[in-house]
Amino acid sequence: MKKLLKIIVFIFLFITITFFTVFNNTSLASQVTYGYYKKLKEVLVEKGYQPKMLVICTYRFKWLNNLLVKFNSAAPESWHTKGSAIDFIVFDINADGKSDAKDVDIVKEILDKQIIKSNGGIGTYKTDKHTLNHQMIHIDDRGSKARWNY
Repeated sequence: MKKLLKIIVFIFLFITITFFTVFNNTSLASQVTYGYYKKLKEVLVEKGYQPKMLVICTYRFKWLNNLLVKFNSAAPESWHTKGSAIDFIVFDINADGKSDAKDVDIVKEILDKQIIKSNGGIGTYKTDKHTLNHQMIHIDDRGSKARWNY
């Protein structure tokens, strides 16, 4: 019974720590990366799009990143462990009634051409094996251009 209680407490703490440190918490991201995200929202509105996005990960503890490397194809030396990255979900940006690859492409194009340019990383996961990742975009402030699409 004590062992079960310890496991339950561990799971509760794990979920609580993870939720309150990475989920929708832009204060843990670097000022540069947060600036990219903030500017993206402004540009979307200027272009007549809806900034329907949800931050799902900013700073990531090394131990949490190690778990994600093992179970969810995260990068071993993720920019999240430096506080220099944001992952966010893109919803129906173009107001066509669907959250799909078109919305991801709109956001990716704006980030690439107008905001981040050659100063950081942009990744999309439209064909990733994990269904929840299909609408996700990663941005970071690594200081050099990096792009990937799954």
